[in-house]
Amino acid sequence: MKAVGSVKHEHIVDAAIKRFSHFGISKTTLTEIADDTGISKTSLFYYFQDKGNLLEAVGKKIVDESLIEFKTALSPTKSVEEGLLTFIDVKRKFYKKYLLLAVQSDSAEMNKVAPHLCRVIEEAQEKITSFISDLLKSGIDQSALKKLDVEKISHLLMETFEAFELSMKSRKALLEIKDIDELFDKQKEVVKMLLNGVKSSVWKN
Repeated sequence: MKAVGSVKHEHIVDAAIKRFSHFGISKTTLTEIADDTGISKTSLFYYFQDKGNLLEAVGKKIVDESLIEFKTALSPTKSVEEGLLTFIDVKRKFYKKYLLLAVQSDSAEMNKVAPHLCRVIEEAQEKITSFISDLLKSGIDQSALKKLDVEKISHLLMETFEAFELSMKSRKALLEIKDIDELFDKQKEVVKMLLNGVKSSVWKN
């Protein structure tokens, strides 16, 4: 059974996630979050010293949630392609669920308000890159892929995905669901082209 303080802490984080995800960081105040949780602003400060501290807790929870879902979704996949496409679908789901937070995750405002969150995101990206490396290694072990530098390819894929996302953010200030779908559909095409180029001759035959 969780302690009362722990429950209250999670309740505040959940309320903040809803606010940040729907209204953005700059348009959300701690007073609004306190009102949503039915506590005073003073009580909120007992758990979080400022907005940046709360934002870091929000980011940590979302990152942990996404890593668990990535791992769970990838476990039953039977091929490298299925695994990578499933990975992109999970990313698509989280992007839509936390749209405004996802869009602002690498913004100057986010870095200023919650500088420690950047490291949390970097560590998550490292773990995701490791997931991709494991998928590629399994493909090589199954003779589905040629022997290749899995670390290099994994980082290349992550950098390519990030480039697509940055390009989309720079083109449109206000993103719609169709923009998100277009983004991740393009990422799937990149995966298919890459895998087609590194499939082993045995597998192609």
